Amino acid sequence: MMVPARGGGHRNVSYALDLFHEDLATLGCASGGYDLRRSFVSLAVGDGASKDLLRWITHIPGDVFDSYNSPPWPALCQAVGKLRIELRDDAQVIALAGAASERGGSVENRAEG
Repeated sequence: MMVPARGGGHRNVSYALDLFHEDLATLGCASGGYDLRRSFVSLAVGDGASKDLLRWITHIPGDVFDSYNSPPWPALCQAVGKLRIELRDDAQVIALAGAASERGGSVENRAEG
């Protein structure tokens, strides 16, 4: 996740995962997020992103050599930036758990760490 905690620091991984699962349930995604990863990769490659860079973003490195040779952060950001996201005129906006918790909404008393 690339969204910092309210104070600007790192998010607690367990807290972020709980919010992610709530968001998946809200969106009706039953596959645990795999369909989101597939959509992200497919759309980003279609928009011109390098599949090799996307592999670094979405998967654990494939072999020992890969763990010693990581792409620079700007290259990874550029690959994600290739994804063209547009809000359609008829799109329905859905309030997600993560957004609600940042506003003091429905997520109850969880330490963000």
